[in-house]
Amino acid sequence: AGGGGGGGGTSGNNAQLMVANATGWISKIVSDGADCPVSITWSSVEEGMPTGDGTARIAINNVIRAMLNVQQGTITINLSPYMSIGQNEVKITIADIYGNSKTIGFSINVSTYRITSSFDTTREYTSAILFPYTPTGVGAKTIHFILDGHEIGTVETSLSGRQLSYSIPRQAHGAHTLEVYFDCLVNGNTVQSNRLYYGFLCTDPLDNTPIIVSSFNTTTATQYTTLQFDYVVFTPNSQTSDVTIAVNGTTVSTLTDVDRTQHVFPYLADTVGTLEVVISSGTVSKTFEVEITESNIHVEAETNQLALYLSSYGRSNNEANPGTWSSGNINCTLSNFNFVSDGWVADDHGITVLRVAGDARVTIPYKPFASDFRRRLA
Repeated sequence: AGGGGGGGGTSGNNAQLMVANATGWISKIVSDGADCPVSITWSSVEEGMPTGDGTARIAINNVIRAMLNVQQGTITINLSPYMSIGQNEVKITIADIYGNSKTIGFSINVSTYRITSSFDTTREYTSAILFPYTPTGVGAKTIHFILDGHEIGTVETSLSGRQLSYSIPRQAHGAHTLEVYFDCLVNGNTVQSNRLYYGFLCTDPLDNTPIIVSSFNTTTATQYTTLQFDYVVFTPNSQTSDVTIAVNGTTVSTLTDVDRTQHVFPYLADTVGTLEVVISSGTVSKTFEVEITESNIHVEAETNQLALYLSSYGRSNNEANPGTWSSGNINCTLSNFNFVSDGWVADDHGITVLRVAGDARVTIPYKPFASDFRRRLA
């Protein structure tokens, strides 16, 4: 379950490369859709000094699936996105800047052990909750039901492909979470299915406290990933609510007349570090924290002598003033928009953009060539 080795002396270098399997296993059965993290500890040292970052090449069944930039130390790679159903012979090759390399192999069988559900998270529950679910996979399965972070029960079943149901007792007024998965013993190995995660709301007619609920459950993401923060805002004595969305302490969207259906706040995570998104309504708020790790691709806006930067982040046609758009002291004029079929809408990737259609116009009062550029260079 472990391994290590040295490399060096090639191409005129004397770097010492050490690579070890820190996962604790080399063979495993996993369910289709479930995470499959592996950990590798590596270092490359020349004359007592680290040689810097290296690369991790992921090959599955002799086909290269990914090339990743990796820092020295212990790295963790989720193999799930690269594997397919069936037997996956995985080889991860760690190489330093000199090309010294070491390969660690894993044998992973991906099986079709899955659980699905048609649970409706947009409705309000006032009594006991009947949760529908369908497990798929051969063998005896133990279904786990975790409510608000605590397991409330399990169900044993050998059925596959048939919808079952589980009754959850009536819950207190407010937002709740439900996580469901199953495990199964296959050839002496415990296989765990994918995990379902839901946010839902329960109401009490005598309680007028607003509720914000979400099924978003992502805690880590790679830089430049588009995150979809879904949410439902429920105000007992009103069909609509006013909503404020803040990113890292800065308000990016103020919405009015938000109905009780599910809405999504898309955000492109372009900054490394902890991303904090807070959705508020009245005195109630819900906070999301996602750790954003650095991408291998660097795409950033120019900052040197930046004069104009207009962003559509967090914008919505439900804003109190959707017809405003500014950058510093530059205020744009938006005319002939209906802010229904045009204006601030989501593109095919869920990113908010400004759609200009028909007679709609955007006037930006900035003239980059108002003066002779030669004077600026003088």
